[in-house]
Amino acid sequence: MGSLNYYLNTMVTFAMMLIFSILFAIEIRYMQRKLERENNKLTEIANYDPLTKLLNRRSMNMHISRALEQAANQKSTFCLVLLDIDNFKKVNDTYGHDCGDEVLICVSEIVEHLVGDTGKVCRWGGEEILLLLHNDMNQAKDMAERVCRSIANNAVCYQDQKIQVTVTLGVAQYDGDVSVKDMLRQADERLYWGKKHGKNQVVCE
Repeated sequence: MGSLNYYLNTMVTFAMMLIFSILFAIEIRYMQRKLERENNKLTEIANYDPLTKLLNRRSMNMHISRALEQAANQKSTFCLVLLDIDNFKKVNDTYGHDCGDEVLICVSEIVEHLVGDTGKVCRWGGEEILLLLHNDMNQAKDMAERVCRSIANNAVCYQDQKIQVTVTLGVAQYDGDVSVKDMLRQADERLYWGKKHGKNQVVCE
């Protein structure tokens, strides 16, 4: 009888230890998944613009630094394309800032879809979007023109209203000597020229 009780107690103890081990393993796995979700959320906050879901400026600067290294090591090139939404202030003043946000989101989705794996897209500031394209000037110009046409041909729908949107883009190519600061200045100057001369266009020189 004593031996039976001993074996029963041993079995119960073993079963309890097994149950606690399983529960402990489940708890650890739950905490790991929760930590992964929180880390992913922190990564998203650190690297992406909350409105457009594009890369943010900080993250884009890292990608540009890598592009510079790659260009130096492989004697390759890349282009920066600065995009600005035409008459964006007028959209905000006429339809409100919620509409302006919707325009930004729609434009961002079109740009990101067209660029795909050929480069990176970020919200550079306000209504400006910066494209990093791993192409030469001719290929970057073709992409910029596709973006320009696609946005012009797709009205933004907001509260049963169709809002026609256009963009102007300035393109600068890395040539081995120019700094990123100079490339951005060059792209901005070309963008500004396009704004002053009709908008809804791509300027490469």
